[in-house]
Amino acid sequence: LEKLAHWLKGSGGNVGFEGFTQLATSLEANAMVKNRDRVVEDFEAILNYSVRIKQGWEMLEPLEKSA
Repeated sequence: LEKLAHWLKGSGGNVGFEGFTQLATSLEANAMVKNRDRVVEDFEAILNYSVRIKQGWEMLEPLEKSA
């Protein structure tokens, strides 16, 4: 999980989703110290952020999605 969080931390920002960087930084740190409660919270926050991104994408017109 720690390695995946590190990957997301870098990749999210590279594709324009800076929110992933902050969320994944917290997840990586909490996974490193094995703080299960915080890992669950971080994972849920990442999931919620992903859902919001998907909802925004679905609201776009087809032409906007191709740009």
